[in-house]
Amino acid sequence: MEWKIKDETGRLDVFLAKKIDLTRSKIQKLIKEEKILLNHNKTSSNYQVKKDDIITLMDDELYKKELEPLD
Repeated sequence: MEWKIKDETGRLDVFLAKKIDLTRSKIQKLIKEEKILLNHNKTSSNYQVKKDDIITLMDDELYKKELEPLD
C-alpha cells in the first residue's frame, strides 16, 4: 500500500504514529526491517517527511488509516 504526503512535515516515525495505530518503536522496527519505504527506498525513522514523499507499507495486513492512498 502506498500513500502520498500532501503537506505534512516532521519525522517519519512521529508522522506515522499519528496516522496509524502503531507505536513509534514498532514503526521504527518496521523501517529497519525495510517494511516501510520512503520514495521506494529504505529510509530512517528520523527522516523529515515533506510534500510529495511517498510512503510504502510493504505489509498490507498492518493498519491502513488516515493517509490518503495514491490513485
